[in-house]
Amino acid sequence: MSTPPEPSDPPVQFVQLPSGPMAYTDEGQGPPVVLVHGYPGGPRDWRWLAPCLPGHRLLRPQLPGLGQTPLATGPAADLPGRASLILAFTQALGLQRYVLLGHSMGGGVVIDVAVRAPERVSHLVLLSSIGLRPHIGLRRFNPRAAWWVLDSFVQPLMMPVMRKAFELGGFPPRWSDAELLHTTHCAAALDFGLQERNTAALRCPTMLAYASDDALIEPAITEELDSACPGGPRVFFEDGGHNIQKAHAVELGRAIVQFAQEFP
Repeated sequence: MSTPPEPSDPPVQFVQLPSGPMAYTDEGQGPPVVLVHGYPGGPRDWRWLAPCLPGHRLLRPQLPGLGQTPLATGPAADLPGRASLILAFTQALGLQRYVLLGHSMGGGVVIDVAVRAPERVSHLVLLSSIGLRPHIGLRRFNPRAAWWVLDSFVQPLMMPVMRKAFELGGFPPRWSDAELLHTTHCAAALDFGLQERNTAALRCPTMLAYASDDALIEPAITEELDSACPGGPRVFFEDGGHNIQKAHAVELGRAIVQFAQEFP
C-alpha cells in the first residue's frame, strides 16, 4: 500500500444547477477529471488520490443528500437521476470533454453518464465499482427490505440497527440518519438490468481497478464487469479493501495518468 505524504482537501465551492446548488471542489490545471463518489461518500473520498493525479484539473462533486449538497437539488435515487446531475454539473462548469472516475455505487453513475454523453467522456475509470448483479454487501444488507421498513412508522426504532449495519460494513459513524436513509434508498433503487444494458453500450476506453479483499464487492463481480467493458487497463491489488483510492493512491494515480495520456 502507498499513499502520498499529505492528502488534498481544497475548499468547498458551490455551482448553481437548474435544480439547485451543488457543492464541489476544484483543484489543479490541465485536462479535466471528474471524480464521482459512492454512497455514502463525498469529495473527501478522493483526498489521497488527488495529489497523485498531477497535470489535471480535478473536480469532485458532492451528490445530493450527502454533505453540503441538499437533497432537493436531486432527490432521485436511481442511477439515471444521479447521472443527469453529473451531466448538469459538467455543463454548468463548461466542460466539453473529460475523464470520468467512479467509485463503488458511483461506478454505476459514471457508466450511465458515459453512455448518455459519449461525446463528452474520453476515458472511464471504475474503482471498486458495482457490477452487473448484486454484490455480497447488497445480498447481506437487502436494501429493498430495509428501505421498506425505514420508510414506515417504525423508522425511529430501526435507525440504530441500520446505523450499526453501516458501521459493520466499514462506513464511519459520521453520517447522519438522513444521509444513511438516502443511501439505503439509492441502494434499493439499483437496477442491475439497466446496469447490464449500459455496460454493453459503453464505447469509451475503460479502466477497472479492484482489490481481492474487498469485503463489499467480491472479485467475481468485478471479473464479470471486466468481461463486459471495453478495453483498457485492469489493475488488481491483493489488499486495499473497498477504498483502494486511498490504500493504493500512488499506484492508482500513476496508472490513471498513463491511461489518460496513452490509451486511444
